Amino acid sequence: MFYIGVLLGAILCLLILLWRQRPEPQGQFGALELTLHEMLEELETKYRELESRLDGKAAELEALLEQARLVHQAASLDGDKQQIKASEKTLAVHRLADQGLEPVAIAQELGLGTGEVTLILGLQELIGEDQTST
Repeated sequence: MFYIGVLLGAILCLLILLWRQRPEPQGQFGALELTLHEMLEELETKYRELESRLDGKAAELEALLEQARLVHQAASLDGDKQQIKASEKTLAVHRLADQGLEPVAIAQELGLGTGEVTLILGLQELIGEDQTST
């Protein structure tokens, strides 16, 4: 869909460039040519609006895909300790938490934000509650 819009835009721009290189209208068809020129400019404006809307929708879709990836990652947990497979950072946070360190100490040890450590541990607890209730 996006590529069709880009192609239509390129064709429209090419037509506009060709149209602007023509000499000023003269004779009995001058008014008609001016009207066509105005219509072409209006089409160009509409194209830009549609392109902007499509870009917005594409960004929304990318955000939704990223959310889906995160949900998928959260759903793929390992057995006993239910550690998220996503990264070494997550594993390191859980390893230090298992040793009894507080989130502030874990954050300092790994060079992470306290909020990030709290989020990782909170997600693990939430997932653990969901799995024990099913």
